[in-house]
Amino acid sequence: MQSYDTLILGAGTVGLSIAIALARRGRRVVAFDPHRPPHPFGSHHGETRMLRVLYSEGVAYTTLALVARETWMALESEAKAQGVLPEGRVLFHPVGVVGIMSADAPEARRLEQARREYNLSGGPCESLESRRRFPHIAVSTGEIAYWDPFGGILESDLCMETMRNMAEKLGVHFVFGGPLADISVKARAARVTWDTQTYEGEMLVLAAGAHAGAVLRRYFPEWQAPVVPVRKAVAWFPSVRPVSPDLPAFYCYDGDHAFYGFPDMGTGYKVGQHDGGEPCDPGALDRQFRDRDATPLEAWVRRRLPLASPRADRGQVCMYAMTPDDHFICDRHPCWPHVYAAVGLCGHGFKFAPALGEWIAEEIADGRERQELRLFRTRRFA
Repeated sequence: MQSYDTLILGAGTVGLSIAIALARRGRRVVAFDPHRPPHPFGSHHGETRMLRVLYSEGVAYTTLALVARETWMALESEAKAQGVLPEGRVLFHPVGVVGIMSADAPEARRLEQARREYNLSGGPCESLESRRRFPHIAVSTGEIAYWDPFGGILESDLCMETMRNMAEKLGVHFVFGGPLADISVKARAARVTWDTQTYEGEMLVLAAGAHAGAVLRRYFPEWQAPVVPVRKAVAWFPSVRPVSPDLPAFYCYDGDHAFYGFPDMGTGYKVGQHDGGEPCDPGALDRQFRDRDATPLEAWVRRRLPLASPRADRGQVCMYAMTPDDHFICDRHPCWPHVYAAVGLCGHGFKFAPALGEWIAEEIADGRERQELRLFRTRRFA
């Protein structure tokens, strides 16, 4: 049996971030995953992720986003200095983010509240000004374009590759391939049997992404930490004419739905629908991009993206890991304090991963409770 300080189940965005933060503290870490990241079987693939700083979902997210932005940029600098990041590549493009919504939408009020609380620049642009500044997305009469100059675009696959390489340099051991066979917990220790090998650690971290719900139900049924995997789709749309490479990412509250997307960075406009989706079994996920996936995205692009072809030329399927209230889960097990869950990131956790990793490592290794994570405790489900 191999022994480590910390066992991490899942080497996705958050699992890697926690592994890096713990390894920097001198912890011996092993992380398990059926696939070597980056890969197309979880929630991190698809080339790009948005980093919003101004958040309508709650001021706590703006705090988290500001820290995450700094941490991504620090990781980029460190990776360049160590030769981990290829020459000429960047993890984060600080091109900003623009949100389209009704001028009297509650989201607009909450964004303005966050902006003022943190004394940040940006704010609402009227439709006439927005057409000049953001020609790639249509803004209707009565709508505003809410400008977030601190946001931008993360190259998600490159981020994952860089984090994995940095973790390896710090001494993190990875076990890729093979299934989870068993988890057992006793006082002050936990064991994971992966394929045919058993590993023991003082701490167990569950960061299993879309598979977290199944793991929690099987091994920790007493824990009120509900996570449901949901099938999601994104599509790419060719540009109809060239535009500036520095256009911002965008999202749009459109009636009862929320769409998001990215300007053409060489592979077309990428668009997804944040709400909706179908609960799924990650082990039997329909990964085929189908007409029913394309239809709502194409309809939205036809109305909203004047510089994109309304016909998708390709699409991909991924998964969200959803909680009942759309907030994350970052918490210790109520009976086993050496078991920690960092799950249920609800389709918008990628951007926050480095900050979550650092704060969770503080809770695990330093014994310091981060007040910023109070929103994500499982007692809210009791």
